[in-house]
Amino acid sequence: MRRVNTVLIMLHRTTFHRKPTLLWMSCNDRWSRLAIFIVLFRLEVFPDPMHTDGKLSFSPSGEFILTNFKLRLRSRGSSQYREIAIAHAIADVDGQGKDEKYAGVAGTLDDDPRTGWTTRNHPADHSHWAIFVLSAPLVMADDEALDIILMQRSIENQERLGRFAVTYTDRRGAGN
Repeated sequence: MRRVNTVLIMLHRTTFHRKPTLLWMSCNDRWSRLAIFIVLFRLEVFPDPMHTDGKLSFSPSGEFILTNFKLRLRSRGSSQYREIAIAHAIADVDGQGKDEKYAGVAGTLDDDPRTGWTTRNHPADHSHWAIFVLSAPLVMADDEALDIILMQRSIENQERLGRFAVTYTDRRGAGN
C-alpha cells in the first residue's frame, strides 16, 4: 500500500448541483490509482475579490454558514454507502451568526440544519480553516469512492461557501 500525504481538491463558486470530477494523482509520470490512507480532512475557505466586499462568499454579508460536513464511502458504480464517523472538529475561529446556534465548527457534525460553522465577526479578508478528525483511520480500496458532502442548509439566505479547498492527510497529529 502506498500512502498519500496530501491531495488537494478545489471547487469554486459553490457548484454543488454538478457531479464532482474524479481527480487522478500523478505518480512517476504515470496516472495511477493509489491505495489511500486518511486520518483527517482540512477545509480551507478563501476570500476572493469577486465575492461580496472581497470576503468569503457571494451572500449580501460576504459570510458563510456550513451546517454539515459528512463523508460517505461507496464502491464505484454502487448506490449503497457507509457513513465515515468523524470524532471531532476544530477551527481557527468560531464566529457568531445572527442565530446563536450558528457558531462553532462542532455544529457541522450533527444532522441539524439549525447548527453550523461560521466565521462571522472575524476578519473575512484572509482564509479560515476547519479540521475534521476521523474516529478511525480510513483506508480506501482501489474500487471505492469517497463522497465529501458539504451541506449548507441554513435559514440565512445565500450564506454559502465561495472559494474553498478540501485536503486530507495520513499524518496523525497534523490537525493539532
